[in-house]
Amino acid sequence: MIPAQLLRVLNRTLTGVSVAIVTFLLGAPVHAQRVSQDEFAKVATAQAFVRALYPETKDKGYVMNIAASTEFDYDWTSLSDLDVWVGPSDRRSGDTNPPGHAYWKKPEILSALFQFRTSDQFIDEVNIQFVPLESKLEVLRSQVDAHQQWSDRQVIVAVKKAGAKFGPNDEDALRKEVPIDALEPFIGKLQIESAEFFLRHKQDPRSLAELYWEVDGTSILPNGHEARWNLVLEPFAGRLQSLTRGPE
Repeated sequence: MIPAQLLRVLNRTLTGVSVAIVTFLLGAPVHAQRVSQDEFAKVATAQAFVRALYPETKDKGYVMNIAASTEFDYDWTSLSDLDVWVGPSDRRSGDTNPPGHAYWKKPEILSALFQFRTSDQFIDEVNIQFVPLESKLEVLRSQVDAHQQWSDRQVIVAVKKAGAKFGPNDEDALRKEVPIDALEPFIGKLQIESAEFFLRHKQDPRSLAELYWEVDGTSILPNGHEARWNLVLEPFAGRLQSLTRGPE
């Protein structure tokens, strides 16, 4: 399970009309005339981003489905938000169940929401749910939530015992795991400024396990402007869960 604030984004209720834009095999040719060239560039960016940050999704014969939404009473002017699903498919099955498109047979391996900033068309926010890691994290969070009496030290022990490589005492190792090179084509070279581990959100009557890293930094975009970034990474392998661009 990803942090609550990200789940609210990924599982949000879409107002207006949700429309399947394009479905294609990763690595297969795409008919760009379905959307304008500028808007297709965003689709290509989303595909390249997933490939770069989660390379294990490549060469599996997965299908990538994309959906965009807008309010029906407004003219469609751009693809500011893109919902992405990547997972197995069997084109012979004729399965018309969601997400995304016909022929979807099995649950997705990865889902993501991409948002682009209108002013310059660069990535504004990405939220990613990689199911194999999210499942492990959900189990760990449930375990911690079930032991409200645990001290912070006991929670940290449980995190490490569950197999997490990057607990609160592993900041140096976590900083080395931040995917700076993979992100560079999309946001420029990230300069890390701070890293902090969030253990639990303490509240009455029950605390909530958080168990993720937040990394803040800056980069220079291709247009020469400086951008501030907040990254959320999970503790098992230090993989990216979200990337958010700060206000200018």
